Amino acid sequence: MHDQGKLPNITTHPEGTRADLGEPVEFRVGVEGNGPWIYQWYHNGAPIRAANQASLTIPSVTVHDFGLYHVEVNLDPPEELLSNRTSRTAYLVNEATHPKTKGQLTMELYRDIPGRLLTDLTNSPKYPNQPDAVQIIDAWTLPDSLGDNYGARIRGYVIPPVTGDYVFYLISDDDSELFISTDESPENTQLVGIDRNYAGYLNWSRVRPEGKSRPLPLQAGKRYWIETRFKENTASDYLAVTWQMPGQPPPRNGDPPISGEFLDPPP
Repeated sequence: MHDQGKLPNITTHPEGTRADLGEPVEFRVGVEGNGPWIYQWYHNGAPIRAANQASLTIPSVTVHDFGLYHVEVNLDPPEELLSNRTSRTAYLVNEATHPKTKGQLTMELYRDIPGRLLTDLTNSPKYPNQPDAVQIIDAWTLPDSLGDNYGARIRGYVIPPVTGDYVFYLISDDDSELFISTDESPENTQLVGIDRNYAGYLNWSRVRPEGKSRPLPLQAGKRYWIETRFKENTASDYLAVTWQMPGQPPPRNGDPPISGEFLDPPP
């Protein structure tokens, strides 16, 4: 067993970016620990030849370079499988074809509604057209500690960075439901996730099967209408949505909710 000081601890993950054809791009990972380290970068799940440094540079982006990137870090020489050696996934999308987002969703709050069931919200005379407050949020998650006895509806669009099958994860306390459309029309929304488990904020490994969507085929750069309904009774309150991108591993505990770079508010 290794001294924990020798194990790699990823402190800075590679960040997603947009680029035009011909532009240079660099991804970088930051690691703490004694080392020495070996690195292996991956593109869409496949190892990149000779990409064995803490940074990955693409001198001139081509159409074949767009997609998802991550890096694995291990001891040099590798001696055991390390649970914290894989970075989060970063994306590279085409600036010319991938629409820029406003980075926001709209959240409507309905206060003074007791109960934890979603029907307590949807049966209220306030719902859906008379919210007590409307807020703009910059990630697919509730702000901290909004209080007790309220409901919320979060709406807008998600725009995937690459084409493929996505699995969405829903986590909340109290109850919630997740709807996603087959396109940008709210009329085509489908219920894809339900959470009544109270697993703990960002504790994705404890999401039950009903809190995960089936694999949903989505196209890069296309807008899909999304909606989350949430009900809070008393005590702790949280809601978050993340995704498993095509060809990538499931989210790890602590991974952030879907961020504003993939989100657009409703009209």
